[in-house]
Amino acid sequence: MGWSIKIKCQECDYEKVFLLGIGFNYLPEYIFNSDGSKLSHFIKDKEERKLISEIMKDTKAQVEASEERLYRCLKCNQLYAKYYYSIKYRHGERKANYICSNCSYPLETIDIRNEKGIILAETNGKTVEIKCPKCGSSKTSCLDGCFDWD
Repeated sequence: MGWSIKIKCQECDYEKVFLLGIGFNYLPEYIFNSDGSKLSHFIKDKEERKLISEIMKDTKAQVEASEERLYRCLKCNQLYAKYYYSIKYRHGERKANYICSNCSYPLETIDIRNEKGIILAETNGKTVEIKCPKCGSSKTSCLDGCFDWD
């Protein structure tokens, strides 16, 4: 079951709901099935899909994660809910990588915490504030669990 968060800025009118976690269609056996027909719904890049299809032919390939995660751009503060995957296989590990559609800077996945009404991101064990993508203010709040989704 997936869950949602609503991020709202106290300084401007920015407000957005993000759907995170795992829905029924996010089960690895559904997405990474033998014919690869479901990959295009979750992974838009054609070359990445081709690479993942080849990786999944490896009998030792194992999907470690398959879910929606919150991503942020460290350059322009944009926030995104994007499909995250991690596959371990004979030659290493393949993880989802994205760039910001606003400024083309690499995105990082973040772990949201709701403490004292401030949105916090945990990156490499370090807690940092998330700034509003619209006005840059640090006065943001997060309502956890607006609703569940599947």
